[in-house]
Amino acid sequence: MCSALVKEIAIVKGISRVRSRVLTVLAILAASLLTSPSAQGAVRPERLGHISVGVSPGAANPDGLTKSTLSSGQRNMPVTSRRKNATWHPTPADMNRPADEFERLRRAALTDGCASLTSARASGRCTRVETPAIKADTSRTISGARARIVSPDASRSPRREPDCNALPFRMNSCRNVGWGYTVWEVINGVPVKEIGGAQFEYATGVAWDYLSVNWSLRGAISVTALWGTELVLPGPDAVVSTGCTKIPAPCQSDGTSYYFRLTLGEPVHTQAWEQYETAGVGAGTRDIVSMLGYIGPVMVVRSVGAPHETLQFDIAQYNGVDGQCDRLAYGSTVGCIAAEREGDFIYAAPDYPTVGLVAQHVYDAQRALPNNPGWPAKGIVLTWADDATRDANRRHACPNSPPGDDNSCDEFPIARAREGGSLGFPYSTREVPIESNSSQGGLTAKYTLICRMLTGDPFYILAILPDGRWSWDE
Repeated sequence: MCSALVKEIAIVKGISRVRSRVLTVLAILAASLLTSPSAQGAVRPERLGHISVGVSPGAANPDGLTKSTLSSGQRNMPVTSRRKNATWHPTPADMNRPADEFERLRRAALTDGCASLTSARASGRCTRVETPAIKADTSRTISGARARIVSPDASRSPRREPDCNALPFRMNSCRNVGWGYTVWEVINGVPVKEIGGAQFEYATGVAWDYLSVNWSLRGAISVTALWGTELVLPGPDAVVSTGCTKIPAPCQSDGTSYYFRLTLGEPVHTQAWEQYETAGVGAGTRDIVSMLGYIGPVMVVRSVGAPHETLQFDIAQYNGVDGQCDRLAYGSTVGCIAAEREGDFIYAAPDYPTVGLVAQHVYDAQRALPNNPGWPAKGIVLTWADDATRDANRRHACPNSPPGDDNSCDEFPIARAREGGSLGFPYSTREVPIESNSSQGGLTAKYTLICRMLTGDPFYILAILPDGRWSWDE
């Protein structure tokens, strides 16, 4: 009996040695494939962002895989999977898919695979995309920590990152979308029971360039829940690109599409794209172009529970980011801004001491006037007026030159607001030194360009006193 046991142990050890050698050879082959030029195709690591793929640490793993973070030359390569029921095997093309190929993939994807079931389909599974939950605007966070003031002279950067707490807000678009899907068991053509699902949140951030038709798009997916069928590792497959892949599109990206796994983690996938307008503003053939519906990621997912269906999550259609490029604002310059936001005009005495007395007038008037003009969350929003309304406001509020050569008449709301005295709105005037009014005029011109204000655009006015108090403070 002991002799038989010894023989059995020897056999097991021999199998273990063979298995170890096989796994070693497979690992070497996998490493060579991941680092070979042919496997990477046209992937340019410097523009792919930081991506971690794999499975959650400590989780059960039927494929015998462990979590791995790929090096910069290997990012966006697929996680090797031996899952027997997998029907979609990502290739390097899935990770760096040309825009037209991703568009075909997107068009073939569904939002409700359970909607077209018939009684002929006796059993099986189907998937259904849930209603997206649009998160509140994540940028306008005045309360709590102070928003950062972006200097008009230092804000221009062709590769600036989104700054969701910086003023003026028209330089950034920052929105979050919560979304997910469910997997249903089908009996006699009817979905009868939820058997799995996934929930994720997609954060979108855009840094607009007010002096060019280029912008930077950043996206981050965090998976908040996986249950039932979708908990089977290595998790659902996903390919992500941007709304600029739509046909016809008013914009293009320097990147294409990228493959990853939906596994629990924060974040599962982050991506950076550099994009630019192609609809004619930059070329001089059009004066203004809206990017509504194009700015943001688009994701195609193949679930674990129903791998015969692909699901589409077009975040760009739902996040409300309305980027706008034009050549009308501030002369013939071209640039892009977050058109879903109001403009911000900032008269900051700590940075520009000569504007101090005008800042004090704005501070006092915003509190004294009954409609608190230009004060977010408390007063009315102001509206950018045309030249005729501006001139009428000036004549109404300051019909006569003030006494003395060193003073001038300052009015609030500013003459460029439709909510001025010539249209019957409450207003305030005060005599201030000419240099203070001139300083205000220079700042107004700078923020007019930064916010690319056009007739009818909404805006707010912030005054910051020499001691640091804000006119928007309660």
